[in-house]
Amino acid sequence: MKKITFIIALVLCFTSELWAQKPFFNDLESNVFQKEHSLLIFYKPDCPYCIHLRNDFNSNPLFQKSLLEKYNVKLIDVTTIDGQQLAIKHKVQSIPFMISYSTKTSEEKRIKGYNSVQKTALFLNLNYTTSLNSRGSNAICGNGILESGEACDDGNVANNDGCESDCTVTPVISICGNGILESGEACDDGNIANNDGCESDCTVTPVISICGNGILESGEACDDGNVANNDGCESDCTVTPVISICGNGILESGEACDDGNVANNDGCESDCTVTPAISICGNGILESGEACDDGNVANNDGCQSDCTLAPLSLEKPNDFLNSIVMFPMPFRDSIAIKFLIDIPSDSVITVCNMTGQSLKRQTVSNGNDKNKEMEISGLESLSAGIYLLKIESSTGNFSQVKKIIKQ
Repeated sequence: MKKITFIIALVLCFTSELWAQKPFFNDLESNVFQKEHSLLIFYKPDCPYCIHLRNDFNSNPLFQKSLLEKYNVKLIDVTTIDGQQLAIKHKVQSIPFMISYSTKTSEEKRIKGYNSVQKTALFLNLNYTTSLNSRGSNAICGNGILESGEACDDGNVANNDGCESDCTVTPVISICGNGILESGEACDDGNIANNDGCESDCTVTPVISICGNGILESGEACDDGNVANNDGCESDCTVTPVISICGNGILESGEACDDGNVANNDGCESDCTVTPAISICGNGILESGEACDDGNVANNDGCQSDCTLAPLSLEKPNDFLNSIVMFPMPFRDSIAIKFLIDIPSDSVITVCNMTGQSLKRQTVSNGNDKNKEMEISGLESLSAGIYLLKIESSTGNFSQVKKIIKQ
C-alpha cells in the first residue's frame, strides 16, 4: 500500500514552472518513472534555502548526472493546492524537504532542510565525490582548505557562521539599534525607541509640524507663533481669508463696486452691487421695457403715458375693416412704401394687428418734402397673417390705413 500511495503521489504532482528555464530541471521533468528510485522535493518559490538548493543543483553538473542516473525526480510547489495536499499526505512540515523511495525495497528516507550537495549526495547514496561549483572549479566546500573559487572555507557546511555552505562569506545583516550605521539603515542611535530622531526600524523620525511654534514647517502656509484666529494666520496655520467689507471704498473680492458708503440708488448699492438702471417713461430716452418714449406722459399721442404704443382707434370696425384697401405687395421682413401728403410734415407709420393693437411704430422726418418714401423694417418677429398699416402726418392733417399681408 505504501508503494502504491507514493506512486499515486508522483502521478498527481503538478509540473512546476519554477526553475523550468534551467536545463537540469527540464531533465528532471522528463525522467519520471524510469528508474527504481524516486525523489520528491518539496519547495516554495521564495524560500531562501529552496533558492540555495536550486542554485547548488544547477551549478554542479556531476551531481546532476549522478542524481538523474539513479532517481526519478519530481518538484512539488507547496504554495499550490495540489502541492499542499501532497505535503499533508506525506506529513511535510517544513521546506525544503526531500523524500526518497525505492520501488524495489519499499525503503523510504526523509531529509529535512538543505545543507549542501555533498550531504544530499550522501543521503541519496549517489556515486558522487565532488562537482564543479558555481565558480567553475573542483573545490570541495567544507574541507577546511581554501581552494580556487572559494571566498572562505571554515571546515563545515553550516550557514550564518561567517562562511556559508557554498564557501561564500556570510552577508552582513544590519542590526538596528546596535549604534553602527549599516547597510539599509538611514540612522542607528543605539536603541530601538521611536520619536527620538531615529525610529525602531532605523529610519529617520519624520518631522511633525507644530502650529504656533513660530517655525514654518511642512504643511503650514504660515506660523505666527500663536494659535489665535483672524490675525492673518489662523490656529491651523492657514492664512486668514480676506473678508470683503462693503462701503470701505476698496474694491474687494465679490464686489462689483464700492463707493465708500452703504447708501442705495447712488450708482452703487449697500451690498456693493451696481444700482440697476430704472426706466423713466417720458424722458425722451427709449429705455429697457419701453416700446416708445416721446418725451411726455400724455395719452393718445401715439405713445401712451406708460410708454406703450397707442392702439389704433377703429370706429365701426366691421365696416371700416372691410373698406380698407389691401396693400399691393405681401411683405416678409420689411415694407417699402411711397405716399403723398398735402402739407409737408413728419410722418408716423404704425403697424397694428386686426384688433388695433400697435405692434410697430416708426417716425420719418422729410422736412418740406410732400413726397414720402420710407421703409419699415424689423418685422421679422411677426407671424404670417393680415395686419393694418396706418400712415399719418404728425400734424394730424393726413391719415391713411391699408391692409398688409405677412408671408
